[in-house]
Amino acid sequence: MAATVEQRLAREAAVLRARLEAERAALEQEHARYRDLFELAPDAYLVTDGDGMIIEANRAASRLFDVRHRFLVAKPLASFVAVGERRAFRRDLIELKRTHGIQELRYELKPRTGSRRFVEVAVAYGFEGERVAFRWVIRDVTDRRQVELELRLLADELAARVGSRTAVLAQAKSQLELVVGQIPGGVVIV
Repeated sequence: MAATVEQRLAREAAVLRARLEAERAALEQEHARYRDLFELAPDAYLVTDGDGMIIEANRAASRLFDVRHRFLVAKPLASFVAVGERRAFRRDLIELKRTHGIQELRYELKPRTGSRRFVEVAVAYGFEGERVAFRWVIRDVTDRRQVELELRLLADELAARVGSRTAVLAQAKSQLELVVGQIPGGVVIV
C-alpha cells in the first residue's frame, strides 16, 4: 500500500511538473511576443524609474534620441529634454508620482546630435518589481508641427491677399459709382 501512495504522489508530481513546464513555456512565448511588439513599435517606448532614469528603451527611442541602445539605458530622460523645458518635465514627474495616473504631455527634445524634436508623450504610473516606474510612449510630431506652421503661414498670407484684393475692389467700386453718378438720369429724344 505504501508503494501505491508513493506511486500516486509521483504521478501527481509528474502531472504538476508537466503543467508547470507548459505554463512556463506559454509565459516565455507571451513574453517574447510582447518583447517583439515593444522593440518593433514605431514610437519610442521607455520604462523609467520614479526619477526618470531610463531602465528600458526600444529601437525607436534609440533613433529618436540618436543614441545607441546600450548608452541609452541608465541615462536620465531629462537629459534629452530641451534645457528650457526641464523644469516643467521634473514638475510633471512629481505630479505623476502624486496622482498615479496617466498623462498626455508635450515636450521639445534635444537629441545628442541633430536638430530639436517636438514630441507628444503618453506616460503611465506603475511599478517595476517593487519600484515606482513610468511607462512612456513618445511620438515625434516634428514634421506634423512643421506642416501645421506652414499651413498657418499660408492661411495668414491668403488672408492678407484677400484683404488687399478686397480693398482694391472696394476702391474700384467707389470709382465706378462716381462715374455712374455723373451719367444723366434720362435720355432725351429729339
